[in-house]
Amino acid sequence: MRNRQGQLLCIAEFEANKRGYFPESVLDQARYKRAQGRIKRAEARIEEAEQELNPPQLIEYQPSIELPPMAIIQPEHAAIEVAATVETQAIETQPENVSPIIKRPHFKSTIEKYTWLMNHKRTWDAQDARFLMKYVDSHQYFDMLQIYSFDGISWTKTDDETATNLMQQEEELEEPEEAAAR
Repeated sequence: MRNRQGQLLCIAEFEANKRGYFPESVLDQARYKRAQGRIKRAEARIEEAEQELNPPQLIEYQPSIELPPMAIIQPEHAAIEVAATVETQAIETQPENVSPIIKRPHFKSTIEKYTWLMNHKRTWDAQDARFLMKYVDSHQYFDMLQIYSFDGISWTKTDDETATNLMQQEEELEEPEEAAAR
């Protein structure tokens, strides 16, 4: 480099005053920390290999400790016994051929409806049978089939026969009504 009069001030070399972005001590710390981590991971692998060679011993049998017997104090059940006898009398007086009335819930999805109907087969009517026959042929049923099988509510041949009979009974009842209307 020269000044305005042309005198030589100094000779500038390419990247002669180059410095790193981080001070050298920070880089040394990072290298040390990285090396410590690698050593720790290697030690963990060594310990794991040693444990595979020497598996831990099994727990030895220890005799059980006997606890003293416990005394259970029973509360008075007079009111409960009276209620239980009234309930049993009411159940005994109900005719055998009449099933109890089951309130049908409002269904939020076809999956929920199918599940409820399969758990309450005695409540099926012709409309339910039509729904079930249509649902069993749908992609949604096929997607849910594994879950239904696990829950024990998958569609069976007996269910198919029951639904078909219900629909036939409804058709037989409608035929005389249509003839009378003509």
